[in-house]
Amino acid sequence: MRVKLTQPFRPDDGRDERTSLREDREYSVLAIECDAYRLLNEYGEPTLHDAEAFEITNCTKPDFWYTEWHDGCRYAGPLEWQKRGFFED
Repeated sequence: MRVKLTQPFRPDDGRDERTSLREDREYSVLAIECDAYRLLNEYGEPTLHDAEAFEITNCTKPDFWYTEWHDGCRYAGPLEWQKRGFFED
């Protein structure tokens, strides 16, 4: 799955996503976490970004992604990433 930043200002707090992402680049979605995409930012960090800020340019999801639903939110990505606190560890 690939996305492109089209709305750089976060709708909830006005934060500018361009501090770690570029508008002229496509990003591979590493995982979906509720209403956010996990992407590798320009610094190589796997950070969360509001999905509403992006246009999907390729909706094909990897075959190895595992999907779970919690409290009406979708979580999709590699199975080992579904463990709570994976990225914090």
